[in-house]
Amino acid sequence: MRRSKVCAVLMILAMTALTVVSCGEDSGGSRSPGEPSGSEDRSSPVDGDSAAVDEGVSEEGDRPEEQNETPTTSSVSSGPEGEWNTTMGRMTIEVDAGGTVTGLYPLGTIEGVIDGNTLDFVFDEGTLTGTGSFGFSDDFSSFSGVQVIEGAELVWEGSRI
Repeated sequence: MRRSKVCAVLMILAMTALTVVSCGEDSGGSRSPGEPSGSEDRSSPVDGDSAAVDEGVSEEGDRPEEQNETPTTSSVSSGPEGEWNTTMGRMTIEVDAGGTVTGLYPLGTIEGVIDGNTLDFVFDEGTLTGTGSFGFSDDFSSFSGVQVIEGAELVWEGSRI
């Protein structure tokens, strides 16, 4: 009798581990393409409620699209707002209703006004402050510009994420 209880406990632990691995597996898992994920060949739980084990677990191809697809950016944007990879780190740019452009990046902030594809701004990096300017591409997918620190112009470039 004790052996059957131990086997039942081991089976439950094994099924729990498979459920956790199946739900949390990524594309770099040890499973070969086409090999079952483990959800098809699991034995039903001791109490016979197999729906509780399989609920929410599906084949990798059956997962919702938002989990399978890499986010893409629109090829056309109407302005600078959004996420950017820049030479000063990742930056988030927002434009308020009054047209003021603000940006937050690892070293500080920018604030300015955009005219066409040109953003003139002031930056604040704590002890360093100054001015700068970005020239955006026509589709607002990239920019090239400078920030002026104590008379020196530093190149600042970015591309939309």
